[in-house]
Formats: sequence, structure tokens, C-alpha cells
Amino acid sequence: MQFDYDATPINRKEFDKIKIEKFKPVVSIITPFYDSAEYIEDTAKCVLNQTFPWFEWIIVDDGSKDKKSLEVLSKLEKSDNRIRVFHKKNEGPAAARDYGAKKTSGDSKYLLLLDDDDLIETNYIECCFLSLLTNPNASFSYTNSVGFGALNYVWDKHMDINTETKENLLVVTALIKKYDYLKSGGFGTKLKNINEDWLFWLKLFSKSKIPVRLNYYGFWYRRKENGELKRSESNIKLTEKLMKPYIEKVDLNIKPIEYPKDSYQWNDVFMPGVDFKVYSKLKSDKTNILMIMPHVVMGGADKFNIDFLKGLSKKYTVTAIFTNISDNNWLSEIKKYVDSYYILPSFLERKYWHGFLDYLIEKNDTKLIFNTNSVYGYMCLPYLKSRHNNIKVLDYIHMEEWYNRNGGYSRDSTSVASIIDKTLVCNKNSENILIDYFGRKKTEIDTVYIGVDEKKFKNDYSKEKIKDIKIKYSIPLDKKVITFIARIADQKRPFLLAKIMKRFCENYKDSIFVICGAGPLLDQLKQVVNNYKLTNHVIFLGSISNTKEIYAISDCTLNCSIKEGLALTTYESLSMGVPVVSSKVGGQAEIIDETVGFVINTLQEEKDVLNYEYDDNEINAYVTSLRTVLNKNQYYRSNCRKKILSGFTINHMNNNMNKTIDLLIKNKTTKSFNNQDVAKELLNQYLLESTGEYNSLIYNERLKYVNNSSKTSKIFNFYAKAATKLHIYNEMKVIKKIIKKIVGLFMIPFYVVKLIIMFIQKIIRFIIKIFKKIYCTIKGVII
Repeated sequence: MQFDYDATPINRKEFDKIKIEKFKPVVSIITPFYDSAEYIEDTAKCVLNQTFPWFEWIIVDDGSKDKKSLEVLSKLEKSDNRIRVFHKKNEGPAAARDYGAKKTSGDSKYLLLLDDDDLIETNYIECCFLSLLTNPNASFSYTNSVGFGALNYVWDKHMDINTETKENLLVVTALIKKYDYLKSGGFGTKLKNINEDWLFWLKLFSKSKIPVRLNYYGFWYRRKENGELKRSESNIKLTEKLMKPYIEKVDLNIKPIEYPKDSYQWNDVFMPGVDFKVYSKLKSDKTNILMIMPHVVMGGADKFNIDFLKGLSKKYTVTAIFTNISDNNWLSEIKKYVDSYYILPSFLERKYWHGFLDYLIEKNDTKLIFNTNSVYGYMCLPYLKSRHNNIKVLDYIHMEEWYNRNGGYSRDSTSVASIIDKTLVCNKNSENILIDYFGRKKTEIDTVYIGVDEKKFKNDYSKEKIKDIKIKYSIPLDKKVITFIARIADQKRPFLLAKIMKRFCENYKDSIFVICGAGPLLDQLKQVVNNYKLTNHVIFLGSISNTKEIYAISDCTLNCSIKEGLALTTYESLSMGVPVVSSKVGGQAEIIDETVGFVINTLQEEKDVLNYEYDDNEINAYVTSLRTVLNKNQYYRSNCRKKILSGFTINHMNNNMNKTIDLLIKNKTTKSFNNQDVAKELLNQYLLESTGEYNSLIYNERLKYVNNSSKTSKIFNFYAKAATKLHIYNEMKVIKKIIKKIVGLFMIPFYVVKLIIMFIQKIIRFIIKIFKKIYCTIKGVII
């Protein structure tokens, strides 16, 4: 994952200051301060924008001498009644934290340790607090961290108590139960320039206290050329001496709690046993939207989400929810436009999710739920609607997927259509399918085309610049360029692409194909291109971030997918003045007409996507269309951008989205749903049925952090990935158990296990073959 170290919590959206009624603090933040005028205001922005505002902030001035620092501190204290500043003589950060702990309110139950130059995500307190609330046997919680400043890195180590006695896996920032902190005696030292946090954690582990690791980057550790960490490294021998008595008492049997995790059982939805309490009302002049998404990765659907958030009216605030286990590569971009975000698998088990969403709606006085592409979101909607009958519900569907549950999100949306106020789709074809096939009401469905940034995707390159780009990518200057920009996966039919290229190059020698994209079938496609002897006619560029310059050198773009909603590449290509030849799927025919390119009928059904034999008529149609576009290139080019400007820009999209949301929220009537038991059982059934898939994803996630170099682990890794791809989670679970017993009991070498597996496979194939023969014989007799 490419991490954006510039996307710190302070380099994002400016938040409105949270208005809250009088309350008793639940959390006490303790910050030792020493001559830190340069950084404390950045730390303050993170603290005062916390999504969990029921805290007090105790800042302990540890004998500062800098006049400006003291002035900044005084000003900060006056800015918010939750801040209290105490002054004491200089005794070091450990002593300052212990001093601050004694000054906390008697009402607070948790302590957050935060230094005066570090940063935390605005959801840090809330996520850590709820992870402790749902794990009552744990003592403290913390998140993965980001090093930034003089040194950039991410720190997401697997938590292991034995390793902690040899290497400090933790930072000082964590949310700790105040009782455990005080009972342990806190840091209990006035020594400076030592690893006092390491010493403190070992002290807790010597008393069998359990940590919780949240699996997202919530803490930003400012690295300086000569910071505290560097100075403490020079005193490592003293630290080791102080740690020794605690290490001797550390309970190595402690099992840290790490997310994602799941222990779902029957009725967990009905009896979660946790009260997600709103301590006082939050007031805002803006209207809150709860937006539920699976993840935010590189793709057209997530690009739509970002564009939507970017263009949303300023009278709305957005709470973004992510329901899938994912790297969320575009999270730093999403953070610029939302007021709060929560990656649910990173800090909560699934049995608590519906209670947490209920709590968010109450806390933020949410008026609209917007679900886009989240199966969990659809399954949870009836419960949320039964709890908040006046809330409006909106969803957006990018395409129907017949190979995915015979309709995919279109089917999910239809299953709860009785509580959805408005469903939006990205093309008229999908709108018609919802009405004609799924039986939806026409008045409740609208098309809002996704848009392209026509200002960004504008062909403003000079001939000289285009020449330079071609040289940069080793593209012959005398060749016409046909580009294919997509993920190299089955849905995009890369092997049909190979046959099109082969047929085209057999007849025409004046063109070259440029393929941009990565994916699971890339290596196989390269091999097929090699087998077809097309290496002089095809250039593979891999994933390209700056696609604009690829469009700039193109004469035509090609899309032969078996499934699309409305391809983002089509929008971008036309906006750049480049014609498109595409399969006639989704809403492609709604934007591609005879003036800007061609749409080709797909002579293959979606269910046959893994069949790599293609109809000659379809291949020839692509070849003929590509040739026509290249021969009359200037004619098609002259119409492309006009088509985009006629109604397919981001501005058009955002205007339509804002108009839809405005009308929904102003409308005083909404659908109601009063049967909470039915809603819970629907959710319960979904969670139970998806447990195998979810646990497989958890297993794959943990492989990133646990050493799996052993041959046995490689076997389990293979089976976990196979289970995820084939959706046979329970079957693979049984197979893994059998292999584990074989390997564990008899210590059979890896190659022997492989031979056993191959032998079992041959027996199964032999049995199937016999049954097929018997079936055919019987069938023949009957006929």
C-alpha cells in the first residue's frame, strides 16, 4: 500500500467546532508539555475535533522556560472549557503523566496518554473507547501508528507478549482504564531520557493486563532529528536494568486482542450485551448523512464516492462507514471531504456493528442513510429504519451482476425496497432492469450518470509534448495507438482482447496496442500475446497513475468487458477527445453513439465469463469498428468532448445528487418499518451465512502480520486464498483441519502432503468419471 504521509489529521477538512451540552468527562487526556509552542496547536486541532467529545484535557507544563510556549498554553486553556493546564517543576514526561493522572476528574474512567507534539485521528478516542467497552477483560487499547517528519514509516506490528520483552512494539499513546493505571502505580519514575513507556507496558503485563490492537493508522508519531526516542536509545542499558524485575514476572500466556476478529454466534444480534451510550446531545447547524460503503480502493465505484463527497453541498456533514476488510488505498482522499470515518472491522466485531450505527445516528442526529455497494449496509437498513422511523434512505447502484447472486446489489436493494425512499443508478439500462425485471416502482428509481472532471481530462498537450510522451513509453512515433485501460481480470475479458489484437494485426500493420493495468490475469495475457507472436504490436505499461497522458497519445480506446455499469475510462477518453469502441454492456450505449465510436453486441453470456472461446462474429465486429474509427479519426474526435459536456461531467452529477438529497430531506413523508424482531433476524441470518467468508478474510489479513515462512503455513495460506476465490469456506476449513492433523501427528514433509493431496484429487476425479459414465448409460437407455 502506498501511504500518504502528508495526509496528517490537520491537513484535512476544516471541521465545525462540536457544540455539546454540559457533561461529565468519560476520558481524561493527559499531555506532558515542555517548550512546545511549535507543535501543541497541531495536537490541539486533533484533540478538539474528536468525534468522542466527552473528555477533559489535562496539560501538565513540566517547567517550561520559553515565554512564547507559556503564552500559547494560556491561550489554549481559554479556548475550550474542557482544557485544564497545570504547572510544575521539571521532572520529565513520566512524572508529568503521573501528576496529570492525579488531577483528573473523579468521573472519568479512562486515560489517554498523548504527547505535546504528536497527532491522533479524529476518531481515535471513540474507536479505542468502544474497543474496550466491547472487550471488558482488556486493560488498554491502541492503534497502528504512522511515523512522520524526519522519518516516514508505518508501524503495524503483530502484538506478541514474548516479543515485547525484547523489543518495544508499542508507543506511549493508548487509551487505558484509569483504575489499572493507578493500581499499577503509573510510570512511577522521575528519570528522563529512558524508554519509560516500555517500562510501563511491561509493568502492566507483569500484572496480566490485556492489550487491544486496533487495525488502522490512528496515531501519528512525530519524528525529530533529536527527539525523545533518540535520546532514550543512548540510555538503553539503564532501561534494561529497570525492566528486568518486570520481565521476570510477565505472564507470557497473555493473549492480546487484535482486530479484525469475529466470534459470531446465534442470537448475538439480539443480545449484544453492550450499551453504546450517547452521553449528551451534539448540536450542529448542518444536516448529517451516514454514508455506508464496503471500502475505498482504486475503481470506478469508489471514484464516484470521492467525487460525490467533493461536490456535496456544504450544508451537509458526512459520517463515512467502511464495512469490508481492505487496505482502503484511497482513504487519505476520502478523509479530505468527510467529517468522520469508521473502518468497522478495524475496531469492532460484527455483532456490535448495528448497535454502533444506531448510536452514530442518535449522536449526530442523522437525517439520511446513503448506502452504496455494501451488502452489510442493505441487510442492516431494516434494523436502522425500525429504530429511526423518520430517517430517509437512499442508495446508488453501479451495475447489476448476474454472476453474483443473480443480480448483485440490484437484488440486495430490491430485497429492502419497501424502506428505501430513492434508488439511483448510473445508466438507463440498469434503471429499466430494476423496473422490468425486479419489479421496482418507476417513481422510486432515477438515473444519475457518474461524471468526469472535464477540466482535468482535457487534451491540452502540444504535438511536441505528445511526441515526448510516446518516446517516454517507447511507443513508435509512426504508429496509430489503440489503448486498453483496465484491471486485467476475467470481467474485462483479456483473452478476447488478445484475439481481437491478433485478428487486427494480421490485417493491419499501422497500429500498436497499449495495455495499462495490473491484475490476476496479467502474466497469462502476456504469455498469450507472446504465443500469438504479437510482442512487436503490443506494449504493456502496467498500472499508470497519470492516465491523462495515455489518452493524449491515443487514437482510440478499447473496452471488451462482459460487465460494466458505465465505464469511467469511457468518460475520460471522450473528455480527452478520444473515440471509444466498447462492448454493449451496462449503459455504454447511452454515452457511445455513432458520432463518437461503436458499441459491439456481446455474444457471450455473463455466466460463461470463464469460457475463453469467443464468437468469430464478435471478434470481427471489434476489428472492423477499430479500423473505421482509425480511418475517420478526425471526425470522431471532433464529437467526443461535446458528448461529455452535454451532460456527463462531475458538475452534472453533483448537481443531480444534491438535488436528490435536498428533495428527500425536505419531504416530510417517508417509508416506515416497525418490526424490529424481523429486522434483527434478517441481519442475524446474513451474518451467520457470511461467517465463513468473513473469517477467511480475517485469516488472510493476519497473514500480513504473522510469520508464515514455514511450509505448513504456506499450505494454509494457499487454502485460505482458494476459499476466498471459490466461496467454499466451510469445505476448506475441514480440509485445513485434516492437513493440520496429518502434518502435526506424523510430521510428514511438505512434498509428501502435496502427493497425498494429488492422490486424493485423482481418486475424486476417477469416482466422478465413473458416475458420469453410469449417468450417460442410464440416460441413453431412458431416451
